[in-house]
Amino acid sequence: MSAKKTFNIYHTQATLLKAMANPVRLQILRLLGADGTYVCHLALALRRRQPYISQQLSVLRRAGLVLDERQGLNILYRLSDGRVREFLDSLTLLIPGQPESTTPLLSSEPLAGCLCPHCARSFGLTAAQVCRLPEPIPAHGPPQPTSLVREST
Repeated sequence: MSAKKTFNIYHTQATLLKAMANPVRLQILRLLGADGTYVCHLALALRRRQPYISQQLSVLRRAGLVLDERQGLNILYRLSDGRVREFLDSLTLLIPGQPESTTPLLSSEPLAGCLCPHCARSFGLTAAQVCRLPEPIPAHGPPQPTSLVREST
């Protein structure tokens, strides 16, 4: 292998490691499921503001670690390659006394306060109804249908 190719490999590896070198980005990589996850799920699960999570996802996307797919007003994020999770599991093995895998996945249950298509469907709401909601969906479920219609003043 030529010296130039070797340098390029190390440069690419360093770029990937730099993108992962943030505790929140590592958590995001662990939480992304195979079917994809919306940014609102990540923000709620990590108890961080959505713009901050979006910034971290942007770093991961530029490094090629995550893929994004626009679905109307929402963006679905997923790992670009399942080997990312395997790498994180291998990295965890280097830490003395750690379990072999610490790969949590977000629950498929709807998250309180989340207005993504997945949660809205789970609560029996359409996209049009979600757009009219005055506030996020509470933990006990969506408002009753009568409260979905705004009163004219």
